[in-house]
Amino acid sequence: MDRQNIFQDVVETIRSIDSQVNHEALRLDDTPFRSYGIESLTLIRLAARLEDRYEIRITDADAFAATSFQRLVDLLVGKLAAAQAQAR
Repeated sequence: MDRQNIFQDVVETIRSIDSQVNHEALRLDDTPFRSYGIESLTLIRLAARLEDRYEIRITDADAFAATSFQRLVDLLVGKLAAAQAQAR
């Protein structure tokens, strides 16, 4: 799965969690989540749903360290690669 597809999954997941966020404005860059009005509770819920979706472990610390969509997608790409390597 490529970075853009992962980003689209993340956006769709946020849409299902928090209808107050302007989903049209979200970009795959280093703009901080708080600039989009994404709060910590949304990040925790997002991490839990992404764990289920991708069958990986995302700690609260991971979620808070990924302060932007770019960093979150990087985190997911790394965890997915590690999970695939472990499965081999």
